[in-house]
Amino acid sequence: MKKIFFMLIVFLFLIGLAEAASVSLNVAWQLSSNVTKPGGYSTIYLTITNTGTDVSGIVITSTPGPYIKIMSGSKIELGDLPATYSQQASISIKADENATTTTSYVYLEVVYYYSSSQYKKILYVPITIKRDPILQIENVNFSDKLKPGNTISLSFDLKNEGLGDARDIIVSLTKNSNFIASESSGEFFINSLGSSEYKKLAFPITVSPDASIGTITIPIELSYYDETRSTSYSDTKEIGASVSGNYNFVTTVDSQDIITSETTGSVTIKIANAGNQEALHLIINVIKSDNFDINPTTIYVGNLKSDDYDSEKLSLKVGSIDPGLYP
Repeated sequence: MKKIFFMLIVFLFLIGLAEAASVSLNVAWQLSSNVTKPGGYSTIYLTITNTGTDVSGIVITSTPGPYIKIMSGSKIELGDLPATYSQQASISIKADENATTTTSYVYLEVVYYYSSSQYKKILYVPITIKRDPILQIENVNFSDKLKPGNTISLSFDLKNEGLGDARDIIVSLTKNSNFIASESSGEFFINSLGSSEYKKLAFPITVSPDASIGTITIPIELSYYDETRSTSYSDTKEIGASVSGNYNFVTTVDSQDIITSETTGSVTIKIANAGNQEALHLIINVIKSDNFDINPTTIYVGNLKSDDYDSEKLSLKVGSIDPGLYP
């Protein structure tokens, strides 16, 4: 009799184990964004799959961790879920605007029933909150005009427009054929720059004698870390600048006819651009003289490059004058 009773207990225990093994609810989650900014929104997508026998009364309760607020989906009632079926649900969350860079969580409690037995599944969904620093260059100023060979001061504000502090900032001028910066003054180190803070920087630079006349770019390299010094950033900002040159026109007489009083002849003049900037749309206006009737009085040359020249022939009608040198 004792043996039969023992076998009956074992049989019922095995039935209980089989029943427990057949009740299996799988809950998978996925975040709409791996990182949430302070004040930002994110969504937790849930997939509930019944890999066992039919269950009923499924209720999902979500509880926020630090710096997290549940916007919708704090309590989701899914009801019954037959075997092999799945259901989807979502939970909308918002990170506190004053949140620091940290990893918070959303606590999920899934309660469901099989027969009269209650089952429970616990999950923690990690939420990464990050305050990124964003460095920008503003209020660019040059102490003088950029001309080949000139040494000027380039100054600007380095501002952090991100939500998080920037740490261990290195600001450096990139090597460029258009300007020269000494190694001792071509790099700055800033320990920290908080959100909305800025620091005024100034670099002495020398415009290369061979710099191209016109618009150039001055690259500024930025490297820095976030406030936790766990993420590094690198960026290159380009400052646009205009390099202007000098005009130096040299005018000489190239050749001339033998001219006497009361005669007409010609003279050829040469105009050379001895400056380092190309002259565009060059026009020559001949100043009126009491001693000569000159033609033409206006000459359109066009463009005249640096170290180039233009020759023009003028017709002279000479009045009654004494021999000599006249301008």
